[in-house]
Amino acid sequence: TPGSDTGDSSTHFFMTSMTFVTSLPYATLNLNRIERSFDKWLMLRIFALLSLLQACARVIASEIMVGAGVFDISRTEVTQLFYRAVMGTNPSGFKGDDRPVEMVSWYDALVYCNKRSIAEGLTPCYTIGGSTNPASWPNIVADGAGKHCGPASTNTAWDAATCNFSANGYRLPTEAEWEWLARGGDNTKYAWSCEYAGSDTVDDVAWYTTNSGSKTHKVKQKAANSKGLYDMSGNVREWCWDWDGTTTATTPAAGADSGSYRVLRGGSWCYDASQCAVSYRVSYYPYARNFEFGFRVVRSSSE
Repeated sequence: TPGSDTGDSSTHFFMTSMTFVTSLPYATLNLNRIERSFDKWLMLRIFALLSLLQACARVIASEIMVGAGVFDISRTEVTQLFYRAVMGTNPSGFKGDDRPVEMVSWYDALVYCNKRSIAEGLTPCYTIGGSTNPASWPNIVADGAGKHCGPASTNTAWDAATCNFSANGYRLPTEAEWEWLARGGDNTKYAWSCEYAGSDTVDDVAWYTTNSGSKTHKVKQKAANSKGLYDMSGNVREWCWDWDGTTTATTPAAGADSGSYRVLRGGSWCYDASQCAVSYRVSYYPYARNFEFGFRVVRSSSE
C-alpha cells in the first residue's frame, strides 16, 4: 500500500484563540403577479441571483473560521457547496451540499486554496511554475469555463510547489498544526492524553465503519472538540501540506523537504475506530483521489 500508516504523532506548538462569525441575509421574491413576458424573464433572472446569494449565505454560515492565534482554521471540512462555489464542479461520490467534499487530490486542494484566495482578494499562498494563479499552472486541467483541477498523475512541477506561510490566503494546515488543533489547541495533560478529537469515546466525535452506514455524513453532526472543530476524528481523511518523509528535531515546522507521498490526518467513514485516534497518520500520492479524501483550510489571522 502506498505511503506510510503509523501511529506516530507530529511536532507541536502553542497558540492562543479567538473566534469570528460572518453571515448574510436571506431574500425571497414573489413572481405570481408578474404578467409581461419580459418582466417575467427579468424577475426570474433576479430570483436566480438571489438564490445564489442564499446559497452563499448557507456556505458562510456552515464553514465559519475559528481563530487559533496566528492563523484561523475552518470549523468543518470543506463542504461540497463551498467547493462547487469556488471550483465550479463537485467530484464527490456521496452527494450533498453539507457533506464534506471527497474524491479530491492534494493537487486539487492547492487549486481550491489559491482560487478561493484570489476570489476573496487575499494573497495566494501557493506558487507553482512561478505563478500563484492556478489558471496558468503547468498541466492544469481546465474546461475553458473556469473549472480547474490538478493533474491525474505525478507531476514534478506540482510536487515542487512552494507555500508562502506569511500570506493571508487559504492553505492546507501543516501536520503539526492539524494535530495541535485536533487536540483542541490545548497544551494540557488531558488534551494530549485524549484518544480522539474531543473525546475518549469515538462515537461522540467520529463517523467510522461501525456507525457511518458506509457513507459520509453532513458536517457538524457529531460533537466538536474544545476548539469548536468538527469531524477531525472521522468523516473523511484530511490532506495536510507535509511530505511524508524523515523528520528530526531540526526539521522545519512545515515538515520534510521531499518525499513521494503527502500526509493525510483524521479518521474516515470507511475505517475502524483505531484509525480515528488523533495520533494516527497515513499518506498517499498527491494526485490520488478517493471517496475518503477531503480537506479543511487555514489562513493567517487578520488579528
